[in-house]
Amino acid sequence: YLLSGLTDMSMKIDITVPVNPATASVDAGLFVRLTALAGYFIRVRLNTDTTATLSIQVRTAAGVLFPVTAETLIPNFVVGASNPFSIRATISGQRIRARAWLTANAEPQTWLVDALNPTYTSGSVGVFSIRNTGNTNGVFTVSFDNFEVDASVEPLNLWRHTPDGEEVLVR
Repeated sequence: YLLSGLTDMSMKIDITVPVNPATASVDAGLFVRLTALAGYFIRVRLNTDTTATLSIQVRTAAGVLFPVTAETLIPNFVVGASNPFSIRATISGQRIRARAWLTANAEPQTWLVDALNPTYTSGSVGVFSIRNTGNTNGVFTVSFDNFEVDASVEPLNLWRHTPDGEEVLVR
């Protein structure tokens, strides 16, 4: 993760998953206001039936995920191997909004998911991918490109998360 101490921001990223999900879904997305593994997750779920959904989840310090929004079907989105998609999210105060689309298509102008949640007020941003339980694709690499964060928070520090859960300042 990177850019710690952020409060309000807008983010965009392009993501490529090189496989069609086999037997179980694959998730990829953004996390925002993350502190010690707790924060918000903007998740695209790529389903085995070639549909995709977008949702916002909150993760507690104990590691438990709770939905902030329902999983919402992404219109005009067909899952395909190496078919890049984009996510844009904004977070301002308690309001969290997100949309997702196939990168080859024009960006939608409306938010697909929109919620109010006061749980976390600041933290880091970053990306994630998960091969869900039961997925039989084997090991693959998800590509994250063109990651943009627009925030007016200074200073912007770069952190990394070690395998044992420690936060380490990179710069």
